[in-house]
Amino acid sequence: MSSSNDSWKSREPWVVQDPEFRREWLLPTPLQYYVHKNKDGEWTIIDRWMDIHVGESHASRKKAIREFYKLMGRKIPSGREIPECPNPKHNG
Repeated sequence: MSSSNDSWKSREPWVVQDPEFRREWLLPTPLQYYVHKNKDGEWTIIDRWMDIHVGESHASRKKAIREFYKLMGRKIPSGREIPECPNPKHNG
């Protein structure tokens, strides 16, 4: 039995590239979390599967990403740079 939540199965393939090694990665399920900047200029991480923000909002993109990973049990080491993505769409 399929549901409307299965509509992602007929979408385009999910191919992403990591910035450090430039490998292409294939994901059998859609990406789940994205970086968002709200109308007040605060940064948060959104769970697109549930359409809710994860954790607290932060003043910077880097802080929001670091706190997200910390919340997920994968702390980013101090001094480790968080790469910038070209032409991101953070609003909407």
